[in-house]
Amino acid sequence: MKTKIFFAAFLFFAGITNAQWFWQNPYPQGNKLISVYFVNPTSGWAVGNGGTIMKNSDGYHWNYQNSGTNNNLLSVHFVDENFGWAVGYSGTVVKTTNGGNTWTAQHSGTIDNLTSVRFADANNGCIAGWYGRILKTTDGGSTWTEQTTGTSEYLESIYCLDIEHCWAVGGFGTILKSTNGGENWSIKPSPTGDNLRSVCFVDTMNGWAVGASGSIIKTIDGGNNWSPQTSNYYD
Repeated sequence: MKTKIFFAAFLFFAGITNAQWFWQNPYPQGNKLISVYFVNPTSGWAVGNGGTIMKNSDGYHWNYQNSGTNNNLLSVHFVDENFGWAVGYSGTVVKTTNGGNTWTAQHSGTIDNLTSVRFADANNGCIAGWYGRILKTTDGGSTWTEQTTGTSEYLESIYCLDIEHCWAVGGFGTILKSTNGGENWSIKPSPTGDNLRSVCFVDTMNGWAVGASGSIIKTIDGGNNWSPQTSNYYD
């Protein structure tokens, strides 16, 4: 009798040892997601904490991709269905040339947190980060060069409309502009002291930036001057 009980217990614990565990809820993973970018209605990527990268290939379903890092990723950008970059904590930069099937680490030259990445094409791009840091590449990220920005404020968002026109925003209403692809930056007057979190332009003249306390500001002259807009929301 003791032999039968021992054998049954052995089979039970052996089954537990060999069991496989699968993430159930929330599906498909449980890390916080921070940034998302789509190149068309059926090709998009989302990144977040713990080096998480998820890909959507049909507009509905998401699949995990191996980023090769455990550092939190704060921003992702693709120029087409193949070429993309993600950036995050401790100077992390990863790149893919095959739609995210494989990601390769790039050397950013900094250990500061990188908050935003934007490419004009497969070669020319910029990254913004803490302490006023902006990095520029002209070779797809094989090499990154730090630019002089004139500020030490945290930069939260960068937007490159093309290979020449770029803008960056950040702490205490900081606004930066470049007209030579990020080689040189000038600080522009801001109508707000709010921490600006995101910036977007639809052409070389018209753009918007939004802030942490509900502020929205707009420019119609390429970012040289900005005016507040009413959001009717304060937090």
